[in-house]
Amino acid sequence: MALGVINRDSFDPTDLHALVTHIVLFGGPEDEASGPSAILHWRMLLRLEGGGSVTLNMIPQGRPSLDGVLYVRSDKAASPPESIDMCEYTTARPITVDTVLAFIQRNKLHRYRYDACGSGCRWWCYCVLDDMARAGMVPKGSGHKYWAHIGALADLDPMRYPDWRRGEFL
Repeated sequence: MALGVINRDSFDPTDLHALVTHIVLFGGPEDEASGPSAILHWRMLLRLEGGGSVTLNMIPQGRPSLDGVLYVRSDKAASPPESIDMCEYTTARPITVDTVLAFIQRNKLHRYRYDACGSGCRWWCYCVLDDMARAGMVPKGSGHKYWAHIGALADLDPMRYPDWRRGEFL
């Protein structure tokens, strides 16, 4: 696969023009075998007006490539599945799923490479949220609030919330 791939195989095109009411960043175990102190995988959920959601899940393609693939998935549930932690932000103005996806592409936020360990999902979520705040899509300071939330949890549980691992946008 090439850098900047957006996989919409599990995306319902009728969600494209749905209004987004909340942006939810959530962390959950990567798989069922993860233990109680496993590092969480972070994703972004777009909660839709009238119910349902669209999840944006940036994951590495797999070795040897550390290039990310953005999976866009529609879901009938409005809450994140299997989340252990989450931060929720109300949208600051009317936006649609299409607005969010176009914003990500226009700003090349889908062109992401994970760090050498294959980590960086929290950093991707933070950067997208922070850029959305600067664009007036979510309240100003939303990125800072997320950063502070993770920092406070890292002080309590550094195994589950290790130092920020940063990939890079290309």
